[in-house]
Amino acid sequence: MAKLGQAATSSAKGLLSFGAAILLIGAGVAVAALGIAQMVKSFKELSPEQISRSRKSIGNISNNVYYFVSCCFQGWSSDVISPVLPLLSLEQG
Repeated sequence: MAKLGQAATSSAKGLLSFGAAILLIGAGVAVAALGIAQMVKSFKELSPEQISRSRKSIGNISNNVYYFVSCCFQGWSSDVISPVLPLLSLEQG
């Protein structure tokens, strides 16, 4: 048990920074979940036509995020892809 105490005190800074990172990840997930819950709650006041338009908008935003993230993982600079993102949001058909 004494060795465990020594190990914890010698690397307390690293342990605290790891704990803080985990805490912030949890906070980010909580904020995202709250945002989705608020969005879903707001749908009860919309007409069917408004829900359809909202669905298309959310789909377009999702596509933009998908393209942006995939370009980042392929090594493309965000400066190259950022001007293209608004064009991807244009309603098709």
